Amino acid sequence: MTQAVFMMDQHILSDVYSDEAIQQITSMIEVYDTVITKDNINDHLPLLQDVSIIFSGWGAPVFSAEVLDYLPQLTAIFYAAGSVKQIMSRDLLKGITVSTANTINARPVAEFTLSQILFSLKNGFRLQQSLRETKQFSNGIMLDIKGIYNQTIGIIGFSTIGKMVCEHLQNFDVDLIVYDPYLAPEMLSAYSATPVDLDTLFQTADVISLHAPLLPSTVKMIKREHFKQMKEHATFINTARGAIIDEAALIDVMGKRPDLTSLLDVTDPEPPETTSALYTLPNVLLTPHIAGSVGQEKFRLGQAMVDEFMRYQANEPLLYRLDIDTFDRQA
Repeated sequence: MTQAVFMMDQHILSDVYSDEAIQQITSMIEVYDTVITKDNINDHLPLLQDVSIIFSGWGAPVFSAEVLDYLPQLTAIFYAAGSVKQIMSRDLLKGITVSTANTINARPVAEFTLSQILFSLKNGFRLQQSLRETKQFSNGIMLDIKGIYNQTIGIIGFSTIGKMVCEHLQNFDVDLIVYDPYLAPEMLSAYSATPVDLDTLFQTADVISLHAPLLPSTVKMIKREHFKQMKEHATFINTARGAIIDEAALIDVMGKRPDLTSLLDVTDPEPPETTSALYTLPNVLLTPHIAGSVGQEKFRLGQAMVDEFMRYQANEPLLYRLDIDTFDRQA
């Protein structure tokens, strides 16, 4: 009797679930012999009546009401990736345990963000460009560099990633300010951070890092007036989603304010059109969506779901269970 099945892009599976992880799974539960994908799901659904566990990840088929009707024994889904909103709805999750690797995938994003914050405060991006163009080297002690000490970091969105960035920054002598409309101010006390409104954050921060979820209410939440208010020589970092900002406004302001810097790991569309000024503006630096789990980091996602399944089997508390109550506010 088949009790578990992999449902995801077959070509990605081996990048997320290591051989060791798959061996752990097959030693605990019988697994269907075919990976279910978007392309073959209709051929296999009638054979999955006994499946109680789904292991999934990027490229998974949509878990629609029709699909779930073929899975009457389903009790749990272990999703080795971030948000599940693209493949399942809140109402369909009732009665099913869903755990995701969203928190695990947040770790490399927070680490990447920290690196960008620190490097920008050392003026590393501008100095690298200048050295390449002028081949004139000056000792950093003599240069006009902000440095990290006593600088103000603005975090937009006290999400899982935003919170992790704040945790990392506890090791540095910086001032933290945070904007999040859903945040209770007392939640920031452990981080020595100050809640502020969005305008104040843009006016005050030396580095601004965006970590809000992409929701209908946050589309183009960051507008022209926000970018225009940025401090002299401030840096804006986006590792969230490109659609949260007014990209045309950012391009316009960056063109008029060469003192500012934007570090964009995400854009809208992604990638940008080949004619986009994002490629040519000297104070805009693009990276191709590398903040999240890449390379060996992806195996951490699959292993987290294997470990979560072991807790599920042992009736132990789950670490990464999806919170249905906050589903609508999640990315």
